[in-house]
Amino acid sequence: MIKGIKGIIFDLDGTLLDTRLDLSHSVNYSLRMTNEKEVLLEDVVRNTGNGIRRLVYDSLGNKEKIEEALSYFNDYYSNHLMDYTKPYDGIMLLLNSLKQKGYKLAVVSNKKDELVQRLINHFFPNIFDYITGAKKNYKLKPEKDLVDLSLNSLNIKNDECLYIGDSLVDLNTALNSNLKHIICTYGFKERKELEKYKIKLLVDEPLDILNYL
Repeated sequence: MIKGIKGIIFDLDGTLLDTRLDLSHSVNYSLRMTNEKEVLLEDVVRNTGNGIRRLVYDSLGNKEKIEEALSYFNDYYSNHLMDYTKPYDGIMLLLNSLKQKGYKLAVVSNKKDELVQRLINHFFPNIFDYITGAKKNYKLKPEKDLVDLSLNSLNIKNDECLYIGDSLVDLNTALNSNLKHIICTYGFKERKELEKYKIKLLVDEPLDILNYL
């Protein structure tokens, strides 16, 4: 059991929502429009986690086209944000249970803030107490800037907060923020990959999180 927890911060992509197809379609649209070779779904998944600019940059064959490709990506993704995106099985039950237990809930993502707000308000209305994506003048995860915003908004201390994510970026975010953490294996990273980092708490299903609270 993880004791003393008052608030929980969730990552978004690969933790709350399966966004793989919409991200992949948007990346490949930007590559087609810039006459670059398209990439596989698994390549997009592997490149996800460090923000949209880094995702597009890592997918490009010609790095000099980053601004053009990013513009195409942003336009397309904004209009196709929820074509295939959906919550992982069990996520709604998990969130409703945590809410009923009185935990303060937040979302911290490296995705653009406007897009994060749209996704959360669509799929999880009236669930989260604080929501933030990438913002100007704040460093992206794994730096702790966005986490600090959440802690201040929730009015809780670091040792009262649990961080839940699905990737090495999330693990390092939790470590940099001095937060207790759980890493999920049902998202963008497979268990065998995550096990390399000797993570203490790995969960294979969203509802497994309740076993530790």
